[in-house]
Amino acid sequence: MKTITSSELSKNLNKYLLLANTEDILVISRDGTTSLLTKPKFDKYDQFLSCCELLKDCDKNYEKLFEERDLNR
Repeated sequence: MKTITSSELSKNLNKYLLLANTEDILVISRDGTTSLLTKPKFDKYDQFLSCCELLKDCDKNYEKLFEERDLNR
Protein backbone atom coordinates (compact mmCIF):
# COMPACT_ATOMS: atom_id res chain seq x y z
CA MET A 1 0.00 0.00 0.00
CA LYS A 2 1.26 3.42 -0.95
CA THR A 3 0.84 6.35 1.47
CA ILE A 4 0.62 9.94 0.22
CA THR A 5 -0.47 13.33 1.52
CA SER A 6 -3.67 15.02 0.41
CA SER A 7 -1.66 17.81 -1.21
CA GLU A 8 0.28 15.22 -3.24
CA LEU A 9 -3.04 13.73 -4.33
CA SER A 10 -4.31 17.15 -5.37
CA LYS A 11 -1.21 17.85 -7.45
CA ASN A 12 -1.22 14.48 -9.22
CA LEU A 13 -4.82 13.30 -9.11
CA ASN A 14 -4.84 11.48 -12.47
CA LYS A 15 -1.65 9.63 -11.62
CA TYR A 16 -3.07 8.31 -8.35
CA LEU A 17 -6.47 7.46 -9.80
CA LEU A 18 -4.72 5.25 -12.35
CA LEU A 19 -2.42 3.78 -9.72
CA ALA A 20 -5.43 2.93 -7.52
CA ASN A 21 -6.44 0.38 -10.17
CA THR A 22 -3.40 -1.71 -9.23
CA GLU A 23 -2.78 -0.96 -5.55
CA ASP A 24 -4.41 0.67 -2.54
CA ILE A 25 -3.41 4.25 -1.74
CA LEU A 26 -3.74 5.70 1.75
CA VAL A 27 -4.22 9.48 1.72
CA ILE A 28 -3.34 11.39 4.89
CA SER A 29 -4.43 15.00 5.31
CA ARG A 30 -2.85 17.68 7.45
CA ASP A 31 -5.52 17.38 10.17
CA GLY A 32 -4.85 13.64 10.51
CA THR A 33 -7.89 12.28 8.67
CA THR A 34 -7.29 9.48 6.22
CA SER A 35 -8.91 8.19 3.05
CA LEU A 36 -8.32 5.06 1.04
CA LEU A 37 -8.28 4.89 -2.74
CA THR A 38 -8.86 1.34 -3.86
CA LYS A 39 -9.65 -0.55 -7.03
CA PRO A 40 -13.37 -0.89 -7.73
CA LYS A 41 -14.52 -4.47 -7.46
CA PHE A 42 -16.72 -5.72 -10.26
CA ASP A 43 -17.74 -9.29 -10.64
CA LYS A 44 -20.26 -11.13 -12.77
CA TYR A 45 -22.81 -11.19 -9.96
CA ASP A 46 -22.70 -7.38 -9.65
CA GLN A 47 -23.08 -7.04 -13.41
CA PHE A 48 -26.05 -9.41 -13.34
CA LEU A 49 -27.72 -7.38 -10.58
CA SER A 50 -27.18 -4.19 -12.57
CA CYS A 51 -28.86 -5.74 -15.59
CA CYS A 52 -31.79 -6.87 -13.44
CA GLU A 53 -32.23 -3.32 -12.17
CA LEU A 54 -32.30 -2.01 -15.72
CA LEU A 55 -34.90 -4.56 -16.73
CA LYS A 56 -37.01 -3.90 -13.65
CA ASP A 57 -37.15 -0.19 -14.45
CA CYS A 58 -37.98 -0.76 -18.09
CA ASP A 59 -41.58 -0.15 -19.13
CA LYS A 60 -41.55 -3.04 -21.64
CA ASN A 61 -42.29 -6.60 -20.66
CA TYR A 62 -39.48 -9.14 -20.47
CA GLU A 63 -40.60 -11.23 -23.44
CA LYS A 64 -40.58 -8.17 -25.68
CA LEU A 65 -37.05 -7.28 -24.52
CA PHE A 66 -35.74 -10.76 -25.26
CA GLU A 67 -37.39 -10.75 -28.69
CA GLU A 68 -35.73 -7.42 -29.50
CA ARG A 69 -32.40 -8.73 -28.25
CA ASP A 70 -32.63 -11.81 -30.47
CA LEU A 71 -33.55 -9.70 -33.50
CA ASN A 72 -30.47 -7.51 -32.98
CA ARG A 73 -28.05 -10.44 -32.86
